Amino acid sequence: MEETKTQTTCRERIDQELKERLEELLPDVSTWSVLECARYLKAEGHTLQTADVDELRQEAIELVRERACENLLSVDKVTTYQLCLSWGGPADSFELDWSEDSGCWIGGRYVFQDWFDGANRRISAEQAEQIADLFGICPEAA
Repeated sequence: MEETKTQTTCRERIDQELKERLEELLPDVSTWSVLECARYLKAEGHTLQTADVDELRQEAIELVRERACENLLSVDKVTTYQLCLSWGGPADSFELDWSEDSGCWIGGRYVFQDWFDGANRRISAEQAEQIADLFGICPEAA
């Protein structure tokens, strides 16, 4: 008999994923001891040149930054236009994302909020463009 595995959703996983990513990218090196710094640096293939904790911490910070930059896939500049349609309970709005790199709408979100609760849904680039046209938003003319 085959065992069925229940797959967890991104919504269920996101808090843990964010926590782990922040720990990876922003470790609190300022609290690391000489031993913690030395272990980190050695694990990354660095030879120790000093036993001064401040210098080791600085080396560790530089290495964290270097590793983060090596693993970064892209940096895209996106301008978000927020169109508030109603306030209070309930409130709704559109967030339209404009890519300055490509000079076009790349999508967005419809946001719905009601007293201590909220949700959003993605909208396509075509829908974002139609909504922007409707309201006369022309970032390319700016």
